[in-house]
Amino acid sequence: WLFGAWRAAGLAGPGAIWAWVLGAAIITTIALSYAELGAMFPESGGMVRYSHYSHGSLVGFIAGWANWIAIVSVIPVEAEASVQYMASWPWAWAQGLY
Repeated sequence: WLFGAWRAAGLAGPGAIWAWVLGAAIITTIALSYAELGAMFPESGGMVRYSHYSHGSLVGFIAGWANWIAIVSVIPVEAEASVQYMASWPWAWAQGLY
């Protein structure tokens, strides 16, 4: 994610702004849906519970595991991206990082 905006602007030019606006509109719609569901069903575990309520226990189980894997995988991905970025720093200690 560190270079996402830069890459998008390089590939799509000024049209990348519209992609970000479209993405923001989609995320806002999802966030408002979760806000409505959270007010309607004030229980813990929303990401899993909502899919369990709407599609059954198998989908709730799969959603729970998918959510856990997504959360756990963020830490090493962020660490790798940070190390790659720090390798471009001009200091000697940063050159051997990546």
